[in-house]
Amino acid sequence: RMLPIGSRTICYIIATLIAKIIAQNESKPLCYQKESSPLDFVAIEPLDVKIDIDALSDEEQQSIIDKAPYWNLSCPWEWSKYSCVHQWQKSKAISALLYSQSLSHGSCKMSPFDGKSFYEMLKGRKVIFAGDSLSRQMMISLSCSLYKTEGMELVSDTIQWRNEWPCHGTKNCISGGIHSGFGKGCVQFHHSEDASKEKLEVCSHSSEKGIGITSIIKSHSLKSNFDIVISNLGIHMEKSIQKSKVKMYLDSYRNMEGLPIMIYRESSPQHFKSQSGGGDFDPVFAAGLTSCSKHIDFSNNLSAPERMYLAGKVPMLSVNPMAADIGSLHVGDGVTGKENQYKDCTHWCMPGLPEIWNAQLFNYLVAHLDKLEEGTVKL
Repeated sequence: RMLPIGSRTICYIIATLIAKIIAQNESKPLCYQKESSPLDFVAIEPLDVKIDIDALSDEEQQSIIDKAPYWNLSCPWEWSKYSCVHQWQKSKAISALLYSQSLSHGSCKMSPFDGKSFYEMLKGRKVIFAGDSLSRQMMISLSCSLYKTEGMELVSDTIQWRNEWPCHGTKNCISGGIHSGFGKGCVQFHHSEDASKEKLEVCSHSSEKGIGITSIIKSHSLKSNFDIVISNLGIHMEKSIQKSKVKMYLDSYRNMEGLPIMIYRESSPQHFKSQSGGGDFDPVFAAGLTSCSKHIDFSNNLSAPERMYLAGKVPMLSVNPMAADIGSLHVGDGVTGKENQYKDCTHWCMPGLPEIWNAQLFNYLVAHLDKLEEGTVKL
């Protein structure tokens, strides 16, 4: 049975637009490939995707879920605080998952994260995520994606789950043990097709309001210009303090000898209502917030000093402007904070934005690992 002429016209227009988008994406260069130096800062633009979950049937939604690297605490290191589907926010969880699978940006595209290729590139090394809970989200995402990789074997797990972990109003909260919360620990992987006995180790190192590089190197016995530290100063400080800490990081990077490969991740935006419009948490303005702001001015938040003093001077992965307009993909009212006054407009539904951070890391290392190993990437 044929569609009416009007419907056929609409279908033709939609098909034409989809074909144009696919052609544009195929013609885009890979992010990080055209830059000659690891110091060249690539500001990842917002993703080329508009998500309308309500337009999807139950079967279509399930087909999306089936492609998730992990879902509803299927990964051993997921937190109940970050699993929006576990908090009965299924539509938001699917939206975050869809967003994480869309790797085409304004001027470039990224190859999807490939666990086996990532392992082959970094086997024998340690990858340390140093920072606050957002750095842990990135560590959890990487560990879970590797765990899901076909042929990947878990060799050891030293994650230190807490016996008691505060729920802060988390819906369907797990308050202790696995899936509750941890501050540090490592997981080691080996691929079954690798004849060597080498392993890839991924660790979380809690380091808030400053990055103790010397302590991190000593704690994990890191090798110079070989092991990798993905660091971030964290969000738990005032902008005035953030500026001085950023300068200290730059000084350490420039002047310290024997450093591992250091990569800085730009601070992730929060989407609270704030006086500055930058989305940073302010207890006065955030109290009673009904939902996270969809958009923030990232030129006026905690990442501004990082772009000013670090971009182009240290290896650095951007988060903005990519994340500035996706405030709806935070955990939100799945965690309501102290005395149910606040929404969680800091952490992201998982899987979600942290998966994109690891796709960035994968693409960045594919392009620049050789030069980073030389140990001469300094201004």
